[in-house]
Amino acid sequence: MDPTQIEEWPLRYQQQINSQLQRKKPLKKGKPPERKTPLKPNKYHAKAKPPPLGETLGFDSGGERDRYLLLQLLEKAGEITDLKRQQRVFLTRANISYRSDATYIENGQLIYEDFKGLTGKRFAIIKKLWSVYGPAPLRIVHRGHGNGFIITEEIKGGMQ
Repeated sequence: MDPTQIEEWPLRYQQQINSQLQRKKPLKKGKPPERKTPLKPNKYHAKAKPPPLGETLGFDSGGERDRYLLLQLLEKAGEITDLKRQQRVFLTRANISYRSDATYIENGQLIYEDFKGLTGKRFAIIKKLWSVYGPAPLRIVHRGHGNGFIITEEIKGGMQ
Protein backbone atom coordinates (compact mmCIF):
# COMPACT_ATOMS: atom_id res chain seq x y z
CA MET A 1 0.00 0.00 0.00
CA ASP A 2 1.47 3.33 -1.09
CA PRO A 3 0.97 5.92 1.70
CA THR A 4 0.64 8.75 -0.81
CA GLN A 5 -2.36 7.12 -2.53
CA ILE A 6 -5.30 8.10 -0.32
CA GLU A 7 -7.69 6.06 -2.48
CA GLU A 8 -6.06 2.86 -1.20
CA TRP A 9 -6.68 3.77 2.46
CA PRO A 10 -9.72 2.53 4.40
CA LEU A 11 -12.83 4.61 3.88
CA ARG A 12 -12.94 6.04 7.44
CA TYR A 13 -9.38 7.44 7.07
CA GLN A 14 -10.25 8.96 3.71
CA GLN A 15 -13.26 10.69 5.31
CA GLN A 16 -11.15 12.04 8.19
CA ILE A 17 -8.55 13.49 5.82
CA ASN A 18 -11.17 15.03 3.54
CA SER A 19 -12.99 16.66 6.47
CA GLN A 20 -9.71 18.10 7.78
CA LEU A 21 -8.78 19.45 4.36
CA GLN A 22 -12.17 21.13 4.00
CA ARG A 23 -11.82 22.85 7.39
CA LYS A 24 -8.49 24.45 6.59
CA LYS A 25 -8.63 27.95 5.17
CA PRO A 26 -6.35 28.85 2.27
CA LEU A 27 -3.29 30.92 3.13
CA LYS A 28 -3.58 34.60 2.34
CA LYS A 29 -0.67 36.50 0.89
CA GLY A 30 0.55 39.67 2.54
CA LYS A 31 1.12 40.64 6.16
CA PRO A 32 0.52 38.12 8.96
CA PRO A 33 -2.63 38.68 11.00
CA GLU A 34 -2.47 41.03 13.99
CA ARG A 35 -2.50 39.54 17.50
CA LYS A 36 -5.92 39.80 19.09
CA THR A 37 -4.47 40.05 22.59
CA PRO A 38 -1.23 41.90 23.24
CA LEU A 39 1.67 40.03 24.82
CA LYS A 40 1.56 40.08 28.60
CA PRO A 41 4.37 42.22 30.06
CA ASN A 42 6.89 40.72 32.47
CA LYS A 43 5.60 40.94 36.04
CA TYR A 44 8.95 42.29 37.25
CA HIS A 45 9.16 44.75 34.32
CA ALA A 46 12.26 43.06 32.90
CA LYS A 47 12.80 43.73 29.22
CA ALA A 48 14.07 40.85 27.10
CA LYS A 49 17.29 41.57 25.23
CA PRO A 50 18.40 40.15 21.88
CA PRO A 51 21.38 37.80 21.72
CA PRO A 52 24.85 39.19 21.05
CA LEU A 53 26.49 38.49 17.70
CA GLY A 54 27.24 34.82 17.21
CA GLU A 55 24.79 33.73 19.92
CA THR A 56 21.38 32.17 19.36
CA LEU A 57 19.78 32.57 22.80
CA GLY A 58 18.49 35.93 23.92
CA PHE A 59 18.44 37.19 27.49
CA ASP A 60 15.52 37.60 29.88
CA SER A 61 16.81 40.95 31.15
CA GLY A 62 19.44 43.59 30.57
CA GLY A 63 21.16 42.71 33.85
CA GLU A 64 21.51 39.07 32.83
CA ARG A 65 22.98 40.16 29.49
CA ASP A 66 25.43 42.61 31.09
CA ARG A 67 26.61 39.99 33.60
CA TYR A 68 27.15 37.45 30.83
CA LEU A 69 29.19 39.96 28.82
CA LEU A 70 31.32 40.59 31.93
CA LEU A 71 31.82 36.83 32.36
CA GLN A 72 32.95 36.64 28.74
CA LEU A 73 35.59 39.29 29.49
CA LEU A 74 36.71 37.32 32.56
CA GLU A 75 37.03 34.23 30.37
CA LYS A 76 39.16 36.10 27.83
CA ALA A 77 41.34 37.39 30.69
CA GLY A 78 41.85 33.80 31.89
CA GLU A 79 40.19 34.19 35.30
CA ILE A 80 37.46 31.66 34.45
CA THR A 81 37.19 28.89 31.85
CA ASP A 82 34.52 26.83 30.10
CA LEU A 83 31.78 29.50 30.22
CA LYS A 84 28.35 28.15 29.19
CA ARG A 85 24.81 29.54 29.22
CA GLN A 86 21.48 28.10 30.32
CA GLN A 87 22.70 24.73 31.61
CA ARG A 88 19.90 22.57 33.00
CA VAL A 89 20.30 20.84 36.35
CA PHE A 90 17.85 18.23 37.65
CA LEU A 91 17.14 18.56 41.36
CA THR A 92 15.57 15.59 43.19
CA ARG A 93 14.53 12.27 41.75
CA ALA A 94 11.26 13.87 40.61
CA ASN A 95 13.24 15.66 37.84
CA ILE A 96 12.55 19.18 39.06
CA SER A 97 14.78 21.13 36.73
CA TYR A 98 16.50 24.47 37.09
CA ARG A 99 18.31 26.41 34.41
CA SER A 100 21.09 28.64 35.66
CA ASP A 101 22.10 31.74 33.71
CA ALA A 102 25.76 30.71 33.45
CA THR A 103 28.18 27.97 34.42
CA TYR A 104 31.95 28.23 34.45
CA ILE A 105 35.05 26.85 36.09
CA GLU A 106 36.86 29.10 38.55
CA ASN A 107 40.06 27.90 40.26
CA GLY A 108 39.28 24.33 39.16
CA GLN A 109 35.76 24.33 40.65
CA LEU A 110 32.50 24.30 38.72
CA ILE A 111 30.29 27.29 39.57
CA TYR A 112 26.65 27.88 38.65
CA GLU A 113 25.55 31.51 38.57
CA ASP A 114 22.21 33.24 38.38
CA PHE A 115 21.51 36.96 38.02
CA LYS A 116 18.49 38.12 40.00
CA GLY A 117 16.81 41.49 39.84
CA LEU A 118 14.03 40.34 42.16
CA THR A 119 13.51 36.90 43.66
CA GLY A 120 10.19 35.14 43.47
CA LYS A 121 8.50 32.32 45.40
CA ARG A 122 9.76 29.61 43.05
CA PHE A 123 13.36 30.67 43.55
CA ALA A 124 13.04 30.35 47.34
CA ILE A 125 12.09 26.69 46.80
CA ILE A 126 14.94 26.22 44.30
CA LYS A 127 17.43 27.58 46.87
CA LYS A 128 16.32 25.00 49.43
CA LEU A 129 16.47 22.19 46.87
CA TRP A 130 19.89 23.37 45.69
CA SER A 131 21.32 23.19 49.21
CA VAL A 132 20.37 19.49 49.30
CA TYR A 133 20.65 18.33 45.65
CA GLY A 134 22.81 20.94 43.90
CA PRO A 135 25.86 19.52 42.11
CA ALA A 136 28.10 22.57 42.79
CA PRO A 137 27.87 26.04 44.37
CA LEU A 138 25.19 28.41 43.05
CA ARG A 139 26.08 32.10 43.14
CA ILE A 140 23.30 34.67 43.25
CA VAL A 141 24.35 37.94 41.64
CA HIS A 142 22.58 41.31 41.86
CA ARG A 143 23.40 44.60 40.23
CA GLY A 144 25.53 46.80 42.47
CA HIS A 145 25.81 50.57 42.53
CA GLY A 146 26.83 51.96 39.17
CA ASN A 147 27.65 49.34 36.56
CA GLY A 148 29.06 46.68 38.90
CA PHE A 149 27.69 43.41 40.19
CA ILE A 150 27.59 41.98 43.71
CA ILE A 151 27.62 38.30 44.60
CA THR A 152 24.98 38.44 47.33
CA GLU A 153 24.78 34.76 48.17
CA GLU A 154 26.53 31.49 47.46
CA ILE A 155 24.57 28.32 48.10
CA LYS A 156 26.72 25.24 48.62
CA GLY A 157 25.46 22.29 46.63
CA GLY A 158 24.50 19.26 48.70
CA MET A 159 25.81 16.72 46.17
CA GLN A 160 29.43 17.94 46.29
